[in-house]
Amino acid sequence: MLAQDAYTATDQMDYLVNTYLYYGYLPPASTPASLHEVQSPEPMPSFSTHEATHLFNRVVDDTLLDHYTKSGRCIVPLSGGWDSRILFGAAMDRFPKDKITTLSFGAPGQLDYKIGKKIAKHYGVAHYAVDLTLHEISWEKLQSSITEAPWTYTPDAYFNNLAINTVAPGQNDIILSGFMGDALTGGHFTNKKGLDAEKDFFVRKQRKVKKRWLPRSTYCPYKSLPDISETSPLPTSEQLDICIRQSSCISSIVTPCKSLQSWSPHIGKLRASSTPVVTPFTHPEWASYWLHAPAQAKKNQNLYLSMLKQLYPELASLPSKCSLGAPRNSHLRIRIARSKRNVRRHLGKRLPMLGIKENSGINYLDYDYAFRKRHDYRKVLKKAVKMLSKNNIATWIDHEKLMDNHDTHKEDNAKIFLLIIGLALNLENEGLIEK
Repeated sequence: MLAQDAYTATDQMDYLVNTYLYYGYLPPASTPASLHEVQSPEPMPSFSTHEATHLFNRVVDDTLLDHYTKSGRCIVPLSGGWDSRILFGAAMDRFPKDKITTLSFGAPGQLDYKIGKKIAKHYGVAHYAVDLTLHEISWEKLQSSITEAPWTYTPDAYFNNLAINTVAPGQNDIILSGFMGDALTGGHFTNKKGLDAEKDFFVRKQRKVKKRWLPRSTYCPYKSLPDISETSPLPTSEQLDICIRQSSCISSIVTPCKSLQSWSPHIGKLRASSTPVVTPFTHPEWASYWLHAPAQAKKNQNLYLSMLKQLYPELASLPSKCSLGAPRNSHLRIRIARSKRNVRRHLGKRLPMLGIKENSGINYLDYDYAFRKRHDYRKVLKKAVKMLSKNNIATWIDHEKLMDNHDTHKEDNAKIFLLIIGLALNLENEGLIEK
């Protein structure tokens, strides 16, 4: 019996270590049953722009109905993408301007950081821009975040929570999140045919570090995936993305919900302030509509972007991450921005010692720089390495060589370091390793 218990514990540890080192999160043992309970729309929609627009307004009204007359603010995290932008437009239609607060975070020069700031200024609404380079990390800060958002990307959940708390949300406020907007409307559209092709594409795309194999050499990432339902109304690609990645990885980063289990826009409240976080794009009517939409409507997000242009033509024309920060209707400025980006990328790869790097499109921070130059990041990494080494975890990884190659600009290994830190934090949080 003891031998069997020891084997089970060893087997479980092997699964946790190798799966996290591959995916950066843990896929669920099975896909949430309630996410497969999507009723077919009656009658079947025409999937026209007018119809999608009408549905969007109805879903948002239904989601926000209880909040229109309250005295608090509508807080909209505003990035350079479309989901937060269309919800910002919806908030502008429904709340007084002085009751709307927007938020962006990252580092100066990044599109997600500056575009939200520009949009807020354009419409004259209150905005918080959180410069993450000014905030130090520590083992204790990250560990508190792991408790709320275990086994997902590190330190993404920590930074999202840090940014939200900067706005000091209260019980009468509401946070309007664009979670699942991109995933449902074609942002992750794939035209792969057949179960094997879909799974292969998903597994390869979800590999967190692609330049180096981090798990044990014998690890098979396909075995970490739950079975795909043959009776679900969800297409295979949506089952993989929505029921695995969005539910088990992204949900706990951007919402208070550790794992999305059912279609509802009322996803939870912030633990510290009890502020409701609502996600209109997880409304059951919205999910049903898009999960039954034809491929042509989802390809390049054709129908979704058409809806955005019809609802909010001015918002749609403003700079976005997709247009590299240039106005969408200025092809010349987009070409210039693309050329500048390509030149910086080329110089950064050929002459890394110059410190030139194209960071406009990244999220959060330039972690490669942080692990080379910042004491707080190096301190956290060294603690993670020490903890894993002490407990004989992933002994095949040569930590010293990775750090030496990183420091001398031979390699950019920040993604690996974040996985190492996340692995140690989560194993410690589970009580599976000694400190």
